[in-house]
Amino acid sequence: MSVSWDGKVLRYFSHKKPTSGVRWPILLFLIPEYLVFWTFFWFRNVFRLPLIAWKVIGKNVFKRENWRLPGDRER
Repeated sequence: MSVSWDGKVLRYFSHKKPTSGVRWPILLFLIPEYLVFWTFFWFRNVFRLPLIAWKVIGKNVFKRENWRLPGDRER
């Protein structure tokens, strides 16, 4: 189902279910492209993972209020 509105008229459409599916020969041609893309992506971005981890840890673990001893008073 889909709906269209041009500002004045509201239209509803009913669609048939697609009959053709993805065939194996098409998928076989797409797999190398998929692998090349994600390999290139991770080679370009893997060096960022330690920085991202450090930021996440730094925001959650190294807060001043987390390192206060139970008997200490706030200043």
